[in-house]
Amino acid sequence: MSKAWFGGTGEGQWDAGRVAQFRDASLDFLRKHFPDQQLRYVVAHADEEAYHIHFVVAVWVEKITANRGRHFQLRPGANPLLASYEHTQDLAGEHFAEIGLQRGMRRAAARRAAREAGTLVPEPRYHVPPSEWRAREIAKGEIKAKAITDAAHEERARIVQRTRDLTARALLKTRTRARAQASERTAAAARDAAKYLSIAEAAREHAHAAERERDAAQKATARLEEASVQVETQCAAMERRAIQATEIRIAEEGKARQIRETQTALLTTSRQIKVRLNEARRDVEHRKKAVDLREQRAAAFERGISYIAEGGIAWDDHAQTFAVDAELLSVDRDSLNVTVRTAGPLFRRVAGAVLRAARMVLGRAQAQISEDASILTRIRVEMGLPPEGRLSDILERTRREVDPTL
Repeated sequence: MSKAWFGGTGEGQWDAGRVAQFRDASLDFLRKHFPDQQLRYVVAHADEEAYHIHFVVAVWVEKITANRGRHFQLRPGANPLLASYEHTQDLAGEHFAEIGLQRGMRRAAARRAAREAGTLVPEPRYHVPPSEWRAREIAKGEIKAKAITDAAHEERARIVQRTRDLTARALLKTRTRARAQASERTAAAARDAAKYLSIAEAAREHAHAAERERDAAQKATARLEEASVQVETQCAAMERRAIQATEIRIAEEGKARQIRETQTALLTTSRQIKVRLNEARRDVEHRKKAVDLREQRAAAFERGISYIAEGGIAWDDHAQTFAVDAELLSVDRDSLNVTVRTAGPLFRRVAGAVLRAARMVLGRAQAQISEDASILTRIRVEMGLPPEGRLSDILERTRREVDPTL
């Protein structure tokens, strides 16, 4: 079935009108093609992505043979729908087309046409075992988790590279600004030096004017020159220290900012990775639990069938439940009870269907026996034999009537 036709995935998204329409069409189809009590059981399920129906049929055929007389056989192929699944799909496609559903691909017809044309024959579809399906689902989950991890690594690499580029541009701007500030400080020191040199020049002029003050003026000039050199040296040292301090401060601020941005980006990416990984793990675990539950139910049903065959589990018709007897098996009672709880509902449905079929066959056999007994009693009365007479006596008497010499 197509879940899209019902309106979406799961019972919460289905259209109630279409569900009722599909249910009525399905019951009409089953009653039409499985008449005369061939349809034994029908149940609707809403536990999967699409609404669907399960049903059980039993096709009995009456047969008369020389050895067994009139009896009934269970022969599914006597119903045309069970004899050919392709024919069944054709009839179902015509029936459900009235409510807007289309028949699936005609794969069998396509394979026959390919064989007749001598072309490549399409591969037939096959049932996927639960173990293979589970392995595929786990592989899909691992691929999805790897894709999320790889995307996170790539995003982290892009963030790191972007941070490096921003840091390099910030350092370049800082160095340019530091050079400009150093040039301004050098020009100011030069102006101060020129000012001191003008003072020294004035002292020389005064020394020429006053010879007695020449020596003092020369000494003053020398001191001024030394002071000028010291000032220039100190200014240069101060400029270097200022440049170094500025570069260090800028580098530290850039590193701190880079670290904060990187930490923030990595924290965000890490959280996203954790969320996606947790979602992937939960999805894989959910699928694994569903597969395990189906396998447990199948295993419990298989064990229960063997326990029923050995007599460890039997149906109590009076109590309408399964009774266990651990003494007949090498299995403890707790294991039997677990098997009954797990597969009991399915046992009850199968056992009920078998019991009803067996009672029907037994009733018909008893009626046939009663009819044969009435005929035999009537023959005995007609032949004058006592009611408890044996068939061998009847045969002996018949032979003597035919040939008295015997």
